Amino acid sequence: MFCQLQDNFSDGNLSSNPAWIGDVSHFVVNANQELQLMAPAAGVSKLFTQPVEEQDTTYWKGKIKMDFAPSATNFVRYYLQLNDTSSTASGYYLEIGENGTNDAIKFYRLDLGIPKLIGSCKTGAMANQPAIVNYEIKKVNGNWEFYTDYSGGINLTKDSSFVDNQYFGSDFKWTGFYCLYTDTRKDKFYFDDIYIGGPINDKIPPQIADLQLIDNKTIKLIFDEPLNTITASNILNFQVDKGIGNPITANLFFEKEITLTFANPFQSFTDFNITINNVSDLKGNAMIPKVLAFKYQIADSVKPFDFVINEIMADPTPVVGLPEVEYLELYNRSDKYLNLNNINIVKGTTNYKLPNQIVAPKSYTILCDDGGGEPV
Repeated sequence: MFCQLQDNFSDGNLSSNPAWIGDVSHFVVNANQELQLMAPAAGVSKLFTQPVEEQDTTYWKGKIKMDFAPSATNFVRYYLQLNDTSSTASGYYLEIGENGTNDAIKFYRLDLGIPKLIGSCKTGAMANQPAIVNYEIKKVNGNWEFYTDYSGGINLTKDSSFVDNQYFGSDFKWTGFYCLYTDTRKDKFYFDDIYIGGPINDKIPPQIADLQLIDNKTIKLIFDEPLNTITASNILNFQVDKGIGNPITANLFFEKEITLTFANPFQSFTDFNITINNVSDLKGNAMIPKVLAFKYQIADSVKPFDFVINEIMADPTPVVGLPEVEYLELYNRSDKYLNLNNINIVKGTTNYKLPNQIVAPKSYTILCDDGGGEPV
């Protein structure tokens, strides 16, 4: 009996490690080492793998991609666990594809071949072309948790959770795929990095997938796996240079996201570095020190007299060391980074909206017509 199933299709075949059954001739391992549907014509294709026995805590991980916007006539089912491969099987599966733009990952229970909808993940998340998801599903005592990244990347976040414990145990050990497709979609279903089993013997420290600036005192760090709460909440594990120091709070959300709040604000358009150290995953793998650069780039609000017209070139003829162009020279007399799009210039009855351009403190900028004519 297999307690774990893992297939990234790097062996290039469907006949061993593991062996797949069903409409095997309708599928290939492509040059990217993905499982790809390659059916001869419109229809239905099914593929099942050898049995996997359910663990106390069971994970399903992998990637599904459809190189089109799914519909009711072009969709996929992913059988998580079934008691057999017949049309009257019982168990659980996912379905992706419906008419309209509300396409979501839908979670079904199958009772002797009759489906019952348990719940749905994020509405509209699978309505794009291509429709892609990197998923991780965790089941513990009938509690199901779904984590997804709809870009296909490693930044998985908690999507939905459901409770259903109708079927469990060693009788529900089959997994596989069901593809329904028209002739134009017969080669546009892809699957990869399939894993089913207990927690992986993980020796890899967590990696930072993204850094987001929320405001001038708040940073969000997104990791690629669930984190140890104690290390993620220790403010001494995070430090920003240039006098900012450690955060005053470090809070873990959705198991993978740390929100850091600092007492001192980040100055606009200044380069900073944040050092992250000792954050560990649930297996105790601690990351080595990691330094990330960031810049807070929000311009300050414009106050009266922050900008002044420093020079007006109303008549550039005759030319004396300058182009024959009329222009206005503006001067930012403040100590702030300011955006020109916060001010207007009125000429006669015409109101000119200035472009989106940052002007540094004590700096100048020229306004002129793109074609070298009158000022903006």
